[in-house]
Amino acid sequence: MAEQQAVQAWQPVKKLIERIEKACGGRNCIFRGETRQHDSISSKIYRDYEAHLRFDSDSHQPLDVERETVERARLQQFGPNSSTVEILTDLRHFGGPTALVDFTRSLFVALFFACNGDVDEDGRVILLPADGMPNRSDIDYEKRDLAPALLNPARTSLSKARAEAQHSIFVHAPRGFLPEGPWQAIAVPKGLKQDCLNYLRAFHAIRSQTIYNDLFGFIENEENYKAAIVKFYSGNAKAQRGDYKAAIADYSEAIRLRPDFALAWNNRGSANGKLRKREAAIADYDEAIRLQPGYAQAWYNRGFAKAELDDYKAAIADYDAAIRLQPDYAEALNNRGFAKAALGDYKAPLVDFDEAIRLQSDNAEAWNNRGVAKAALGDYKAAIADYDEAVRLQPDYAMAWYNRGTAKAALGDHEAALADYDEAIRLQPGYAVAWYNRGATKVDLGKHEAALADYDEAIRLQPGYAAAWNNRGNAKAALGDYKAALADHDEAIRLQPGDAAAWCNRGVAKGAIGKHKAAIEDYDEAIRLQPDNAAAWCSRGVAKATLGDKEGALMDLRKARDLAQEQGKASLADLAESRIERLRRET
Repeated sequence: MAEQQAVQAWQPVKKLIERIEKACGGRNCIFRGETRQHDSISSKIYRDYEAHLRFDSDSHQPLDVERETVERARLQQFGPNSSTVEILTDLRHFGGPTALVDFTRSLFVALFFACNGDVDEDGRVILLPADGMPNRSDIDYEKRDLAPALLNPARTSLSKARAEAQHSIFVHAPRGFLPEGPWQAIAVPKGLKQDCLNYLRAFHAIRSQTIYNDLFGFIENEENYKAAIVKFYSGNAKAQRGDYKAAIADYSEAIRLRPDFALAWNNRGSANGKLRKREAAIADYDEAIRLQPGYAQAWYNRGFAKAELDDYKAAIADYDAAIRLQPDYAEALNNRGFAKAALGDYKAPLVDFDEAIRLQSDNAEAWNNRGVAKAALGDYKAAIADYDEAVRLQPDYAMAWYNRGTAKAALGDHEAALADYDEAIRLQPGYAVAWYNRGATKVDLGKHEAALADYDEAIRLQPGYAAAWNNRGNAKAALGDYKAALADHDEAIRLQPGDAAAWCNRGVAKGAIGKHKAAIEDYDEAIRLQPDNAAAWCSRGVAKATLGDKEGALMDLRKARDLAQEQGKASLADLAESRIERLRRET
């Protein structure tokens, strides 16, 4: 999946490269990359002095400033035997003022320079056809030739490595800039810069360390490294404060300064995840893993993000990798168990939860999750024991209190279940499902009025909670308020048209107010949706009997009895049988 995402990310990069190559049209082009869109192509001398000096006559040009600079450099640094090109090459490569404009014979190097900075600005790649341009081996200042010309850099001891790595060639611009006409600029969108850098690093081994491959580059890269570390820890501090947007900005800057900073990619992924930007988070984790395949936490984090997208199979694969790299990774074992349970496998997760608890016995979440798996397998007593430990370790763990309540309710201990729901709600008042289940337990205890209040709150917290609407309708019906019950069942069906129970319950409410034909239509739909719904068959049989359709009633009631017996619902089976006997006596 990561490789597919990378290929997709690189398609726009390849299209950009193809566009540049097409613009060159097979000509002998040289290239220049700029991180932002400038108005012109100018030399450092022009940019440094243009605001202070007027270069508007042939008698005073950047060429003259360059000549003075070269002479001072020859006297103070290079010695009398140094050539002008040697001096210019070293000056230019290390930021000195010259009338040279950097170009490269490599499109890819130019693309690197266009993308390596100003992340919030569009960059550009400039292509310049070199055929027909003068090609000089030295500069004769006495001739004062003001036409731009190609100049190959000297291979000095200071500049050789960098010149070769960058495939350097200069354009000497005596007026300080290149006139419009021969050159063409291709925009590099800011949103594509990082993908371009990733592509260049992956396929052409082009990165800061290879482009700036001399002592000066090492020093510069060390400065970038320090700056990246500062931004990384600044991002960490902001993330800890919950300011994830600001953290992402810092991590992005750390990545710009040091694109191979796997920890920064991972932490930016975590910050994106906190903002629910899960696809962006996964892309960051992909890069962290590509850079550092043994980075267990990045595998774990990517698995977590995939699980949040309900891609549990892919999540399990990532957790597998994290555990393979770090066998004592309790959190990964716990989350792998959770993902397996989410796929409906409750036995296999027990092994993961057992190991997570063995490694980290104070991991309340693992105790809770093991309890959930045991409850799903019907072992409620063992589940309660795990929930007990979870709440002992973490008394404010609302979910564990809630889960223990559901297990107790399943065992028929409704009063104890209510106490657990109470605590879950006290700890987390916005816990809609806890309000809902407390209401259901109150119904089991015959407390319908109190149940209504809980269903009201569940619906207020989560208006789309179809089951709460349905159960509130049932509670209202139990209190004899059938019209209000109908309204709730209507909403439950609108929210969840495939809920057979809601159709059946609405049919019961309609029958209670004498709308038996309409009730039968609802039972029809309930049975269509759920053919083994014994209650719907029984209720439809009763409605048909009320309307005088004894044959149809008997067929439905027998079906209800048989289904109820198969499903172990003795009371419903007895009810259906008693109705059958009554109809027999009446015939």
